[in-house]
Amino acid sequence: MTRVILLEQRVKELEASKEHQAKKKQQSRAQIQHGGVLQVQEAQNQILAQERANQEADARYNQPGKQRASPTCTNCGEKGHKRNQCRIPNGTG
Repeated sequence: MTRVILLEQRVKELEASKEHQAKKKQQSRAQIQHGGVLQVQEAQNQILAQERANQEADARYNQPGKQRASPTCTNCGEKGHKRNQCRIPNGTG
């Protein structure tokens, strides 16, 4: 009975993996332009638009005030460095 349950679980995992791969395969592989000539100004505008979109996304995730604390040495307990950079030998801190 346990073996049947494990096999069913494995089948579900494989089906989910297969579905994921199928969706990945169907994703659009959009190109900048299909045929024709791409003018320099058009390319620069597209690059700037992409950079603006990336900056907006970064601004959403990197909000001010959410900075990491300084590292604390586990050897001496001081902030600002890690144990492998400590000037005090191991075990005497």
